[in-house]
Parts: sequence; structure tokens; C-alpha cells
Amino acid sequence: MRISKEYKIGLAVFVSILLLFFGVNYLKGKNVFTSDKEYEVYYDRIDELAVGSYVLMRGCRIGVVNDISFVGEKLDSVKVQFIISGKIRFPKDSKVRVYSRDLMGTKGLDIIQGESDIMMKEGGTFIGEAPEGIKEAIDKHIEPIKSKAIKILDSMDVLLANFNSIVNNSLKTDINIAFNSLKSSLNNLESSSISINNILTSRKSKINNAIDNLDLLSQNLADNSKKIAGIIDNFYVVSDTLRNANLGRNLKDLRSSINNLVKITNKLTTKKGTAGAMINDIDLYTNLKSSTQSLTLLLDDIKNNPRKYFNFSVINFGGKSNKKNKKKK
Repeated sequence: MRISKEYKIGLAVFVSILLLFFGVNYLKGKNVFTSDKEYEVYYDRIDELAVGSYVLMRGCRIGVVNDISFVGEKLDSVKVQFIISGKIRFPKDSKVRVYSRDLMGTKGLDIIQGESDIMMKEGGTFIGEAPEGIKEAIDKHIEPIKSKAIKILDSMDVLLANFNSIVNNSLKTDINIAFNSLKSSLNNLESSSISINNILTSRKSKINNAIDNLDLLSQNLADNSKKIAGIIDNFYVVSDTLRNANLGRNLKDLRSSINNLVKITNKLTTKKGTAGAMINDIDLYTNLKSSTQSLTLLLDDIKNNPRKYFNFSVINFGGKSNKKNKKKK
């Protein structure tokens, strides 16, 4: 089956119209898929309420303003039509109030439910409640603050009255004395600050020199930071070497050696043992000295008269010595 071009164009136009219809209603806040009910309300003024404004009940959005128009020959009132979505029913004495949604002045409708047992029919007319002006809105927010401020002021009045009844003349005198003492202390503090300022002024040059020296010292430390770091590293190396050298054990060995040396010295000075007896025996020293002198004289005599002690010849011709030997045999 072949569809003609005219049929396609007509279908496209129809779909476009449907989309336009749904789009316009969506922008107006209408839900075309639910059963909407239209109601109306009359006001003397609406304070910039516009078509498309929200309709709320207890803070929930339940509808949207559909139309706004003037009524009467002299345009005495304003008729506002709005649509409610869903199956919501309202008591006949319910009211609709124009309210400000935010600080920018955006308006909307707020439905205040009544207490009647008779329900309003579709297309019925609500009771319009005059919108809040700026003065009313401010008064509404200021009133609680005003009442609290009045209570606070009353409490302060009572407190001041009680304070005045408690404070007597003597206490007032004490307070005056305290303030005078505080004033005197402040004067002394001021004079002290002036004295300090004078001292600093007179010592300004010395203070500047001290600061310059401190800057120079810090600069030298900064320049020699590598050397200082090297010294610290060397100190760490020395400390590690001393720690690893078992200094305690070495000191213990040194102490033992000193003790042994003391014992030997004591033995030498107390004539105990061979070495002590030899060192402390005077007779032995005298005999050794005499023997040494005799040995010295003997050596001198041998040196001066060797033939007296030694009889020898370089060449032996078989003389008297051989004969003497034969006689001995």
C-alpha cells in the first residue's frame, strides 16, 4: 500500500498541532492526561499575579492560574481562574489568598481549607482573601521580634531597678575609688611607656649596632653552614668511634694495670721479695760498689801489664816452651 504525499503532509501537520497543544499546556502547568477542575476567585487587586502562577495548598503544588480578567463596566474587580489537578475536594467556605513566594515578589495562590461539611462543586467560586501588602508582610515578621524585644526591655527595667536598690552609697564610693585607681594605673603605664621610649631613643645607635652584629653573625653562620655541618658530622664520627671502642672495658683494663703497678711498687718499697731486698739492702749496694772498683783496678792492670797475665808468642820456634812441655811429660 502506497501512502500519498498529501496524507503524509496532513499527518505531519496533525502531529505538529498535537505537540504544540501539549507543549503550550505543559508550559502553562496543565496536565492533559489527568482530569482538571477549574475554579474561580475575585479580588480587588492581585499585586502582579500572573497566568501560570502556582496554586498551593499546605505548601504542595496542586494547580496553576489559568486566566486573569477584569469584571464589571468600571473594572471594579479582577477575576482569577485556576485549574486544580487530581481528585481534590474543598469545603465550600475555603479561601484563596494571594501571597509572595519569594523576596523577588513572585506571586502565587494559597488555598486555605474551610470547615464546612458541604463540598464545593466544580467551577465554584472561592472566597478571595486580600493579598498581603509589603507593610502587612513586614508586620507579620516583625511582630514576634517586637514582642520579644518588649519582654527583654521589661526584664532589663526590672534588673536595673533591682541593681539600683542593691547598690548603696558605700558601694558607689568603692566603685569610684576603683575607677580612680584604674585611672592612676593607666597614667603610670603611660609614663612608663614614655620612659621606655626615651631609653630606646637614647640607645638607638647601640641597638642598631647590636642588630647589625646579629645580622653579621647570622650571615657568618649561613656562610659557614657547610663547615659547621662538617664539624657536627666529625663529632658524630668521633662519638660513634668512642662508642664502638668499648671505652668502658679499656678503662677497666687500665684500672687493673694501675692496681698491679701499685702492688709492685709496694713490694719494692717494703723489702719483700728479691727485688725489694736488693733495692733496700745498703750492704749489698756497698759490696757491689767495692767489687766494681776492684774489677776496674784489675782491668786497668791487665791493660797495662798484659804479659803478667798472658804468655804467648806469635811464632813458636820450638824453643823453651817445647822443652818445658817434654819435661812435664
